[in-house]
Amino acid sequence: MILKKHRGVSAVELLITISVMGIMFTMIAGIGLLLKKSYLSQSSLSNMQQDASIALAKLSRELMESSYKTTTIYNPSDINQPTGIIFASARDFNSNNDFKIDPNTAKCIWYKYVCYYIDTDEKSNEKALCRREFLRDPAGGTTGSIIPLPCSLAINSFITGGTDYTQKMIVAHRVRDLNFSDIGVSSAGIPPSFIGTKLPLKVDIIISEKANANFDPNNPNTSYNSITVSFTMNLSN
Repeated sequence: MILKKHRGVSAVELLITISVMGIMFTMIAGIGLLLKKSYLSQSSLSNMQQDASIALAKLSRELMESSYKTTTIYNPSDINQPTGIIFASARDFNSNNDFKIDPNTAKCIWYKYVCYYIDTDEKSNEKALCRREFLRDPAGGTTGSIIPLPCSLAINSFITGGTDYTQKMIVAHRVRDLNFSDIGVSSAGIPPSFIGTKLPLKVDIIISEKANANFDPNNPNTSYNSITVSFTMNLSN
């Protein structure tokens, strides 16, 4: 009987096999990471686009119903200062939020002030577009003119809330900033008299989402993904 000799695997062949398998594993893992990053990037973009659509639709609709003569804008250069816009609304909060117009003059009857501002969402610790109302008794609404603006009615009052203010509502998540580029920057409220000279009003809505776990919403140098949505509106008199 003839016995066949079975040669084993040499150390060199074993090292070559291990090296090839290591290279293949690295390539497969790299492809997996690229696919994951691509998925996360597309998911992040989709979320930001959805938030941008909500913010754009809500803010532009309410501004369309208001007047620049009732509007105050806060557009500071310091990211730590509050940014937002305050304007009057003719929607009667005691009558199913109906839009009220004086039948004799065809002018709006102002019932409340609305403020859109940037604040931190406590749940996600990210910036968000917030909305709050300051309500007045309907009898105090002046037909076809501006509601007297209390000296304490400023953007910080809306952020803090209190008596006659509604609860804060998160309109859209991931909204990092509002920018009114044609108005200029000012930590103080920009009055209607100046806003009227800058119409149509351009509003930039900056949507951002954290790009890493160390994201700091208050640090402008932090890495994040962002998109900007702009709209222009010629506010009525």
